[in-house]
Amino acid sequence: MGTGNSRHDRMNQARFEQIVAAYGARPAQWPEEERDAAVAFAETSAQARALLAEESRLDLMLDDAPAIEPSRSLRDRILQAAPRPVVSLAERLDRWASGLWPFGRSWQPAAVLATAAALGIAAGWLVPSSETEADTADVASLTLDDIADLGDTQ
Repeated sequence: MGTGNSRHDRMNQARFEQIVAAYGARPAQWPEEERDAAVAFAETSAQARALLAEESRLDLMLDDAPAIEPSRSLRDRILQAAPRPVVSLAERLDRWASGLWPFGRSWQPAAVLATAAALGIAAGWLVPSSETEADTADVASLTLDDIADLGDTQ
């Protein structure tokens, strides 16, 4: 087997048969990366040449066969029989949300909005009020004094 040609060394009868069975007897249709090795193998192997002769007859019969367009019902049956991809709930929700927010992932603006709302509520709740009890007492006394003065007619 060792002819010094490493491509030829990698080709064997089993692989040659696979190539010819899959691609036919025409070397132009064989995988490019294995073509040179397969051609060299066919030149040195009587068994490979016999296989090529047999497959050449099959190629000619296939070339002579009329092209038949599949019927609409056959296409429909094939499509009906094809497995449907499983889409998770998260993927369906993401598709739905992308209709609402077409600028990318919808969870990002939702997270920004929720964060801004939480910070606003926290700031309103935690920041001390500028009004103190003394200010409240002053307002109350001024209001009550004005009411008391309304009763004085003198």
